[in-house]
Amino acid sequence: MQGASLSGIALNYDKGYIVDETVDLATLAYSDRKLLRDAAVAKLIDAATVAKATTFTTPAGWTNGRSYSNDQVARIAYTMAAATLAYYPRSAAENAQVNWGQVVTYASQGMSSGTPFDFVFTGDGCSSWCPELQFWFAPLDGGRVHTRVANLLDPVTQLTPWPGNPGTAKPNSPDKRMGDGSFGDEELQDYIGTYPRTANGGSDFAWSGVAPFRPDRGSYHQSNIGHVRYDLSGNHDPTGIYGGFGPVPVMSAAQNDLLWAEGLLRSSGSPATAANLINTTRVGRGGLPAATAGEGVASLISKLQYEQEIELMGIGAIPFYNRRRIDGLVPGTPAEMPVPALELGILSEPIYSWGGASPRNSPTPP
Repeated sequence: MQGASLSGIALNYDKGYIVDETVDLATLAYSDRKLLRDAAVAKLIDAATVAKATTFTTPAGWTNGRSYSNDQVARIAYTMAAATLAYYPRSAAENAQVNWGQVVTYASQGMSSGTPFDFVFTGDGCSSWCPELQFWFAPLDGGRVHTRVANLLDPVTQLTPWPGNPGTAKPNSPDKRMGDGSFGDEELQDYIGTYPRTANGGSDFAWSGVAPFRPDRGSYHQSNIGHVRYDLSGNHDPTGIYGGFGPVPVMSAAQNDLLWAEGLLRSSGSPATAANLINTTRVGRGGLPAATAGEGVASLISKLQYEQEIELMGIGAIPFYNRRRIDGLVPGTPAEMPVPALELGILSEPIYSWGGASPRNSPTPP
C-alpha cells in the first residue's frame, strides 16, 4: 500500500511527501516527483519480495469479491512497479529517459507471466464499493469515446473531429471489439438510440444515433461511440455496472503484456516476443491481423499504441498517462497536478497550477 500510494503521487503530482513508519512527521519536506517514483518502485519491489517468501491468501472482502494468493500479490506489485516507471514521463523527451530494460525485468514477473489474471474489485451499487469511472462512463447516456479514438477503430465511418448532427454512421470495424456497433435490445434503442445487438456486435464499443451532451458547451466532446465493455448485462441493466454493480479491473494482465512489449521495443529487446505480447489482445480479442517481428520496431510501436488506446480504456487514468508521455495531450492540458490548494493554505504556501497559459508540468528533475 505504501508503494501504491507513492506511485499515485508520483504519477499525478509535481511533488509530495515520502512517508512511512520510519519518518518523523515533524520534519516532513517535499520530494520531487522523480524521488517519489523511485521510492514507490523500491516499496513495490520490497512488497513483491516479502509476498513471494510468505504463503497466504487475501480475504475476499478486501476487494469485495476476489481473493489473491501471495504469488499473485507479488505479481501485482511487479506490474505496478513496471507501470510506475512507464507511466511516469510528462513528455516524449522524458519517455526516452525511462529505464525500459527495468520495465521488462518487472513486467516479465508481472500479472501476465505464468497464468494471467486481472486485479479486480467488485462494485456494490456504490454503497461501499463504487467503480465510479465505469459508473459514469460505461452508460451511453453518461460517457462517450473521443472521436479520435473512434476513428482509430473505424476510419471510414467514425469521423474526427465531430462532423455535427446527425453525427457519424453506424460502424463496420474490422476490430471485433467494435464490429457493427450494435448493442442492447429494442427498449434500449428507444431510450438512447442504439440498435439491437446482432451477431456482429462488438465486445467493447457500441454506437448510438443520439449525441446527448449540451450543444451550448461545444461539439468537441460529442461522439456516437460508447465504451460498454464492462457492462456484462449487455443491456444497461441497473443490476450491473449501469447501477454501480459488478467486477471492474484496477489492473489487468493485458496491461502487463503491453508494458512488457513496450519495454522490449524501447530497449532493443526481442521484437518477436513483443509481437506475441501485442497479439494476445490484438488477435485474441480484436481479431486483427497478427503483428510480426519482421515489420520493424516503428510499426510494432504503432500497433502497441493502438492496443493501449483500445484495450486499456476504462482502467483508471492509463489513457491520460499514455497520451501524456508521447506529447499527445490537447494543448493547454496540465500534465500533472500541483499540491492541492487546501494543503497549500494550511502551510501558508502560494497557490499555483500547471497547464493552460502556464507550463504543462514541473521541470524534469535531475
